[in-house]
Amino acid sequence: MRKKIASLAAIAIMAGGLGLTTAGTSQAAVPTRASVTSTTSAASVAAASYNLGLTTNQGKYMQCWLNHAGWGSLVVDGQLGNASWKAIQRLLAHSWGYTGAIDGVAGPNTIEALQRLLIWWDYNGRIDGIVGPATELAFSRLANSRASFC
Repeated sequence: MRKKIASLAAIAIMAGGLGLTTAGTSQAAVPTRASVTSTTSAASVAAASYNLGLTTNQGKYMQCWLNHAGWGSLVVDGQLGNASWKAIQRLLAHSWGYTGAIDGVAGPNTIEALQRLLIWWDYNGRIDGIVGPATELAFSRLANSRASFC
């Protein structure tokens, strides 16, 4: 059994199925939770889509709501990229204590302000600027509650 698992793992690695090979030029790597908070430069995060665990449909719900509320004029594609995060930052600066640059980077200051908004919604975690399962769950619930705007 171990030999079979090892063989399958080797095949998957050679085929790039485990993400251990580099992405081709036509694909953009999506930052992981750990990479956004620790090692990814602000510029590379801003250029990528970072949905914080949202599905594409949930991303669309957020974009429709942000457009409806006047925080952005977003293309509704379900990918929270730079323009979407700028709209979220404008919202967070208005009512949730965000004081950073409106730069479209979902960095720790943006996440802390988002966590403050999510506490109002249903987040039970700490305000720590780190995206964990509780932050993702609360963000998902917020997004689902905005489905009627699409």
